[in-house]
Amino acid sequence: INEFYSIGHSVHSERVNDACWVDCGQSTYLLTGSNDCLVKLSKFENDQFICVAELPPHESCVRGVCSSCHKDSSVSLLVTCGGKLSMEFYLLDHQTTEMSDHCTASINSNVSFLCSYRTLAKSTIDHRMNIVRAIPLLPADSRCHLCLAGDSDGLLHIVVISELGNSRGTTIGNLFSDSGRPVLCIDLLRCYDRILAFVGTTSGDISVWNFPGTVAVKDGNCGLNCLKGVMPHRPIFVFKAHHAGVNDLS
Repeated sequence: INEFYSIGHSVHSERVNDACWVDCGQSTYLLTGSNDCLVKLSKFENDQFICVAELPPHESCVRGVCSSCHKDSSVSLLVTCGGKLSMEFYLLDHQTTEMSDHCTASINSNVSFLCSYRTLAKSTIDHRMNIVRAIPLLPADSRCHLCLAGDSDGLLHIVVISELGNSRGTTIGNLFSDSGRPVLCIDLLRCYDRILAFVGTTSGDISVWNFPGTVAVKDGNCGLNCLKGVMPHRPIFVFKAHHAGVNDLS
């Protein structure tokens, strides 16, 4: 009897804390963040993962990674987060050219730095982002994304990111207090013109937040003040999902 075993492919030197698929039409990448403080973008070719880009290292371990892409766009937003409440934003630009009636070939796959998230208060290396998720904002031609991160103090950090970037190279966001327990996982779901955020913590609770899902770009600038709709002050629903912590949501 023929049996096949897979022991995986070594991408990092230490434990991988988070990973996500980045779908770019003709190609699919894997974005990974690890305790080795590195973020890598890999492509699966010839039965193995090949690193195509290594992003600048974090000062401490990378806790969360995610991506977001507007429909039919060749550009994906990449987000990484970790210690000292760090959160970095990059753009993956993947373009293809038509070679014949039945096949396409990749001509360019480029990762560029967009901006960094900064908090007004000073943070220590033990004060960390645990998880981050992002989702496109409507309309698509705004080229904006909503990013939500959860930290070790139970706070939610919400940021609106434009693919056009800004001259400062930094961005700030708003803070929301969840349950006061460390946030372990987040999932975002679009519901018409709103975005529902499901937040799991170490207490075993899941809270549901209702955020605006559309944006009105003003003079080429896109930020939290451009969101169309009322920002929440508290979750719309909280329920006990587990007796221990909620480690993942999907």
